[in-house]
Amino acid sequence: MEETEGNDKEGEKKDEEKAAEGEKQDNELEYLCQRWIGVADELKDAESETILLVQETMKCTVITSDLPDCGTDCQVSITISGDLGRSEVMTLDNGQTDNFQPGKTAEFELPRLPYVGSLTKLCVELTGEVSDEKAWHLKQILLEDISTGTIYPFDFNCWLSRSKEDSKGIVVERPALIQNQEPLPVIAYQLQVFTGLEEKVTTDGDVYVTIYGSHGNTGNRKLYLNDNGEKPFDKPEKTDVFTIEAVSIGEPKQIAVHKEGSSHLQLNKIVLKEGQYAPKELEFQYSDWIGDNKEAIEASSIETRPSEMVEPLPEGETQPETKGKWELFITTGSEDDADTDSPVKLTVFGDKGTSDAIILGEDIPTDQKFRTGATDRFEVSIGDIGRIDKIQLEQESDKVDDWFIEMVKMVDMDTKATFSYKPRCWLDWNQGPGAEEYRDIALEIPALWPEDDKKVTKYNVKIQTSSEDNSETTANAYISLYGEKGHTGVRQLRKSDQEVLFQKGQTDLFEIEAVDLGSLQKVIIGHDGKDGAFGWLIDEITVETQQVGEDPSTGVKSYMGKNDKWLSVEAEDKLTERELMLSAQESEGSETDKPANWKAHVTTKPDEKASTKAQIMITVYGEKGKSDELPLGKAEGDNFESGKTDEIPLHLDDLGKLYKIRLSHDNTGDDPSWYPDKIELEEIETGQKVSFPCDKWLSRDEGDGEIIREFAAVHEGEEPLPSVKYQIEIATGDDENAGTESNVYLTLYGERGDTGKRLMRIQGQDKVVFAKDATQMFTLEAVSLGAITKCIVGHDGKKHGAGMYLKKITVKESAEAKEEDLFVADRWLDASKDDKKIEVELEVYKESNSSDD
Repeated sequence: MEETEGNDKEGEKKDEEKAAEGEKQDNELEYLCQRWIGVADELKDAESETILLVQETMKCTVITSDLPDCGTDCQVSITISGDLGRSEVMTLDNGQTDNFQPGKTAEFELPRLPYVGSLTKLCVELTGEVSDEKAWHLKQILLEDISTGTIYPFDFNCWLSRSKEDSKGIVVERPALIQNQEPLPVIAYQLQVFTGLEEKVTTDGDVYVTIYGSHGNTGNRKLYLNDNGEKPFDKPEKTDVFTIEAVSIGEPKQIAVHKEGSSHLQLNKIVLKEGQYAPKELEFQYSDWIGDNKEAIEASSIETRPSEMVEPLPEGETQPETKGKWELFITTGSEDDADTDSPVKLTVFGDKGTSDAIILGEDIPTDQKFRTGATDRFEVSIGDIGRIDKIQLEQESDKVDDWFIEMVKMVDMDTKATFSYKPRCWLDWNQGPGAEEYRDIALEIPALWPEDDKKVTKYNVKIQTSSEDNSETTANAYISLYGEKGHTGVRQLRKSDQEVLFQKGQTDLFEIEAVDLGSLQKVIIGHDGKDGAFGWLIDEITVETQQVGEDPSTGVKSYMGKNDKWLSVEAEDKLTERELMLSAQESEGSETDKPANWKAHVTTKPDEKASTKAQIMITVYGEKGKSDELPLGKAEGDNFESGKTDEIPLHLDDLGKLYKIRLSHDNTGDDPSWYPDKIELEEIETGQKVSFPCDKWLSRDEGDGEIIREFAAVHEGEEPLPSVKYQIEIATGDDENAGTESNVYLTLYGERGDTGKRLMRIQGQDKVVFAKDATQMFTLEAVSLGAITKCIVGHDGKKHGAGMYLKKITVKESAEAKEEDLFVADRWLDASKDDKKIEVELEVYKESNSSDD
């Protein structure tokens, strides 16, 4: 009886303890330590001191791609990292067997998850028995904080496989995309593992490494095969190279090596670099045997190259060009209504060509990209376009939203070359909340490399519609600006300072921002009108430039292009697109407004037809350089009348002794032909005069039809430089569509300057057609260049099938000359082929003593 009573009391006591424990659980948070205390700490995670972590629950949603045979029945595990620590490796299991099949969306609960702080990355791996044939294409993982409802997207869009050609292995990491935080980059860490000298240094066991840094670690990575696809650690004095792709761990601190199996491994050292061509490498010395336990290798921090720049590669090594695969990060601003639902198009411009237009995240739902304060990550393939100069973002829709772009960053997925830019501006057709008005839906962003000084320029484009009857249009118009450094691409003209666009006699102002194009050369303007009702007549286009962020009262340049042809399918040539050549104008604050230090005395021939109303341009060459192309007076002014001498002020930099000038005009007006008799340049301060006899037509209708001429300087007691009629032969290839109907142009360069950009034309022919597997001959007259060094050749790409296959160019100083300069191209000049360039620079290939090739 006492035993029973005693038992009852003991039971009551236990019930009270349980109740108290339950009450305690309702009022307390449980902290998980998951750290050793009081043991050797040589492997302590370098990211922080040991801390206590509060538990929480998250939901994990895994989306498998819908590609053929992209599913897997392997175990899938994840590891979550934050700025306060990392979780254990967690196997995803919800009791289902088809979680990771093609097109499947599977959900998992992650209970008792340690609090890791602000998320930094997510690691996904195939675990268990994973054969080489196994492959899984993961599209996306969403982590949802159950307590707050916050969703963290991780876009993978990649294979987890050991056998797929474009796979990074069976372990893949992605950075967290957190509002108002710049994501960590993904680094391709290169490990060079040096084995020892002794005969039995090799191992048949599995070897694992973990790289620890100031911001975390890579996790335990198996060194399965080296980068050459070979079994590693199979002989003495061998160097095996491995690439481990991981979200940046910050400054590397130490490496832990772990080997499984009965045999031992003699390790000499490990060399770590952040990418194959990183400017800095760390050497981790060891020189000892490794058994079955982990060994920590402390960094000796030996820097073999300066960290601030990449030195030339060792002799015999070559750095391959990028494969053209980039990570793109775009951060939308936190301002009200900063997000957009419109499709966003990316175009990338390089020094070898331009990428195709890429619609970003086509397969991502609209409500999961370009959200206020969020950073989106995309993987884009831009092809071989060379070194990136700039990128262009454009909203691709008839109805677009206001969108505020905070930051854009691009990282080469192979070389890890990185550039970023913070435009902090609205991209819209309307005024964004709290922002300056910006009337464009395309934004250009310069690729600011360390040595670059690119600037963004605002182009104020004024389009004057004619006052003739029916000259207005309601068609959708577009424009492209071209300069010496590139072009803007096609820009839609959808919103100006006028309520209704392109009305009779109206001037419309548009603002276009672009990476600086240098001196402007031309515009291409057109519209999409399909019938005569949309015909449009423009009188002129004026473009004023102003570098963004500079005082509007300084540095302004102005250019003008004139037009007298309809843009209409009912025009004589049925064209709805026109190319207008631009000429520099005098404007407040421009180069032409600098104090004049020279005077040009321009004498027109006393002939009834010799006068002109066209815009005349001059370029002056001296032993120290050349001037910009400068306007002589103003078009439609009272200059250049027959028999008259005009005095026109000029500003010239110090060019040294002058040796030639180049004259041209824009061929506009009722009768643009001009016959200059001579030009005399006088330096105002010294009174020194240099004479340039001319006595030739600049006319499409008179003489040989040329409107660009060069004239040599006459100095007392010296022979002037001769004028040379260079004989040009341009040969096309025999490929299908190797010929072109586009306008082809050429610039020759030599010891004494250049010829300027010349249209390849034949006297008496309105149009030159380049047939395939044929050679066309041209004459280019210029003041002697001396020894020719290079040329630039290209075309305007304006006709259907505009591309051409250029085989070679030969240049002789006369038809009788036996010596020639050869330029070998053997390439396409085509916006849709190879590197997509339609202009190329060629060096002189060789000189031969005969032209009989």
